[in-house]
Amino acid sequence: MLDQRLKTLGKNSVAYGLSMGLRFVANAAVFFYIGNFLPVDDFGRITLANTFGRIMIILVVFGFTQLMIREVARNKEITVEYTVNIFGVMLVFSLGTLLLSFILTRILGYSYFTTIIVFLFLLYFIFTAFASLLTASFRGIMKFEYELYSTVLPDLSLVVTIICLSRIHAGIVSISLAFVLSRLLLFIIALSLFIKLFGIPPIRKYWNRSLSEKLIKEALPFAVAGAMTLIYTQVGILILSYFCDEKQVGIFQGSYRLMFAAVFVLDIIVDVFYPFLAAKYKEGKEIFNSTVTFINSLVFNIILPVMSFIFINSYLLLKTLYYKNPHIVGGWQMLSILALAYLLYYAPPYGFIFLTMGRQDINQKVSIVVSIVNLTLNFILTPRYGTMGTCIAFLVSYLVLRIGYTYFYIRLKVPMFSKEYLTWGIPLAIIFLLCLIFFKSNIWVEVALTLLWIFTGVFFVLRGKSAVKGELLN
Repeated sequence: MLDQRLKTLGKNSVAYGLSMGLRFVANAAVFFYIGNFLPVDDFGRITLANTFGRIMIILVVFGFTQLMIREVARNKEITVEYTVNIFGVMLVFSLGTLLLSFILTRILGYSYFTTIIVFLFLLYFIFTAFASLLTASFRGIMKFEYELYSTVLPDLSLVVTIICLSRIHAGIVSISLAFVLSRLLLFIIALSLFIKLFGIPPIRKYWNRSLSEKLIKEALPFAVAGAMTLIYTQVGILILSYFCDEKQVGIFQGSYRLMFAAVFVLDIIVDVFYPFLAAKYKEGKEIFNSTVTFINSLVFNIILPVMSFIFINSYLLLKTLYYKNPHIVGGWQMLSILALAYLLYYAPPYGFIFLTMGRQDINQKVSIVVSIVNLTLNFILTPRYGTMGTCIAFLVSYLVLRIGYTYFYIRLKVPMFSKEYLTWGIPLAIIFLLCLIFFKSNIWVEVALTLLWIFTGVFFVLRGKSAVKGELLN
């Protein structure tokens, strides 16, 4: 009989995988669809607004989601009390974020039309933030299926609505409103499920000002790390929008959005294992180290094939996805550079490991250095080289990130990969890389080879001694 915890982890993995998979398919389909049917400057506006909202929402989320998952995973009795207090703090932070965002749009010189789109996407991310707080409680108590329940209808409705609006040639204001309404629906469903699990919380009973202040202090390290991460992953796009027009932003975003779509499986793996590791870290170094080598091997066996495929087939890939927008296809060199950058960023996910160890200070130190490097390079390279300068800034920044994380990883003596993985992983990578280079004229053969590479690697990882089915959950 399988261990009950293994069953729980498997159930959560499937539920969260389906939830994130649906969200990925919905968002990827929407952005690839509008990337083909919108003029490139309008595509630049709507993706810029999405990026602006993604940056500013850190002032609302403030690391509360990660804090909630970690603390609830350790003590489920605090779920309602923490949710009520964090919810109140996030309401206040939302109002301040809206005011600050208006000031920033004036400083950046956005037109009033672009500002309207920006504020619609701010509402989209605010509703997403509050829904994420509620779903964080589901993850903390290991009920990932409730997040799946809350995701299905909003994501499907968004896809259908965007397709219908595009067919009638609706403007980007209408498209942006569709995004907002989908996340409002997500919040309503998540709130309903929260009430089903915990009842309607008596706010006066649970609201505690001193607890709210304590939660802000505890979430601050998560918020700082998150803010620094957003600086070196997103702010470069805002700098690009300052020095270049919406058309250039749209061309860059065509490749950048593809990278977002390419790494969604890795985010699923990290999010599924985060509450498990947070709860089990103190139970034994051997179990933790086995889990780390397992996750590192699993992630690397996904990110290496995917980024190799994108790097080798960047032109064919953009031509296939954006078949009606030759401007975006013309930026295939940017996609190749971004593939190398994201390979450095995700393989292996050291920042996630440090969080589970309670070493947010390491993430802060590395993130601060990388943010300074990223901002400096963007202000130097973007005015001279435009979109290519932004891509180079990403690549160099992520190289610095990888060096910094590796330094602390070695210093803490946390194992990276098992010896058995290195024995078969390197020859496997060489064989499949040569096959991808040889067959690069046929995109569908390349897709088949990449999937075969991933499944073969995952098969060997699951059979390894550090696999979850062995030591990890005993």
